[in-house]
Amino acid sequence: MGFLRQGDLRRLTPTTVLGWVVMAFAIYSGLNRHSFEPSDAVSTAAPFLAGLVCLFATVAYWRSDNPDAPHNNAGLIRGALAIVCFAACAFVMSWMATFGVSAVLMRAVTPELAVRVGVVSVYPEGKGKGCHYRLELHAPALSTPVSPCVSEELWRALKPGDTITLVIAAGSLGTQILDVRDSK
Repeated sequence: MGFLRQGDLRRLTPTTVLGWVVMAFAIYSGLNRHSFEPSDAVSTAAPFLAGLVCLFATVAYWRSDNPDAPHNNAGLIRGALAIVCFAACAFVMSWMATFGVSAVLMRAVTPELAVRVGVVSVYPEGKGKGCHYRLELHAPALSTPVSPCVSEELWRALKPGDTITLVIAAGSLGTQILDVRDSK
């Protein structure tokens, strides 16, 4: 897969466009990981779809005639290593993109639904990057317990057994958590 070469858009290939789209959905999936719970069907399909995209992207990368590509100007071992590393990155990106596409489709086609849920547990404050304040919530409308990010004020006010309102978009692709509100 070739990247944009010095701003020349005439060399932009369909493979490059596909790569950028997959990367955008993978990034969205990574940013949205605490508010989307994929269904079992999406979780099962993700490795197969990722394998297909990985296979096509790796073949396109290997067949690239760009003389500056790492696999074209290195020796046999370094070239093979470059192709294997590219395949691994393509697989992981495609796997994550499967969840990102599912989340976007859920948000686009499924109406919002407000559900009252019970707080099962309040997780300790997280350190480092990502979500610092999380709850474990369960309701009969949800297939599995979910752990969304919440504000610090809501996190401090709740304890196990409390009831809150969860705004979700749920369907066959999974559950997208849109908002968490206090029911008081």
